[in-house]
Amino acid sequence: ENGTVSRGICEVGNDGYLTEVTERTAIRREGDVAVYNEDGKDVEISLDSIASMNCWGFTPDIFAHVEKGFAEFLAELKPEDIKKEYYLPFAVCDLMQKGSCSVRVYPSRDSWYGVTYASDKAAVQKGIGDMIEDGVYPKILNA
Repeated sequence: ENGTVSRGICEVGNDGYLTEVTERTAIRREGDVAVYNEDGKDVEISLDSIASMNCWGFTPDIFAHVEKGFAEFLAELKPEDIKKEYYLPFAVCDLMQKGSCSVRVYPSRDSWYGVTYASDKAAVQKGIGDMIEDGVYPKILNA
């Protein structure tokens, strides 16, 4: 609600495995849809889309691939690229395309709370407070 975000929008096969994840940037909400801009045109994303929240479980062999990819990413950066990011989904998609891995998707219907902007803090605090009140979380979270 307070600005744009980046999210990996996932395509999942009927078998529950990830077929593709596409990183979309500058996503904003407009009513009942999310919108991103591509080539000067607004493109809608359904609010029911599966978005990666970067909660992944990996085997140790991924780290060599990610380390190599990150080094290549850093080597190609220019001084004006200060806001560029190395997206984890890109590394995973690269491995998937090479046939080196498969990714099982476990969708959740739970609400998520992003803290991208300082103005997000109050809504996140309220959301967590509501879950504590509803018994989803204990009153003392570190207990």
